[in-house]
Amino acid sequence: MNQRYFKIAGIIILIVFAISSCKNALSPTAPQIVFPTTGTVHYTLVQELFTIACDGYGCHNSSDNAGNLDLSGYGTWITDPGVIIPGDTTHSVMVQIIEGKLSHAPGPLISIILTPNQIQGLKTWIEQGAKAN
Repeated sequence: MNQRYFKIAGIIILIVFAISSCKNALSPTAPQIVFPTTGTVHYTLVQELFTIACDGYGCHNSSDNAGNLDLSGYGTWITDPGVIIPGDTTHSVMVQIIEGKLSHAPGPLISIILTPNQIQGLKTWIEQGAKAN
């Protein structure tokens, strides 16, 4: 067998190893969290979404906190100015990332994980003041 075959096989093995070493396998489907379309969006639902979609993939949690952003609890992200600006979805960095207006390390992963309902629910929560309710 030639060297090219071994190089390709090696690359495939590295990719499989990298994917399998993630804390959770990446899934192109959204977590089954549905936000209300009217009324108040409560933080408990937002935190559930953060837990599954952001810190659950080994990115923005208390031990890995990629980009120095920890989304494992309400008080953790509030110290990072601009990530979420209560009442202001236009300037909140998180909204800009999930809408694809700013780049994010995993690229399109975030838009694959979140449903339109979840994105709107998160935006509604921010518009309603991003309260810890």
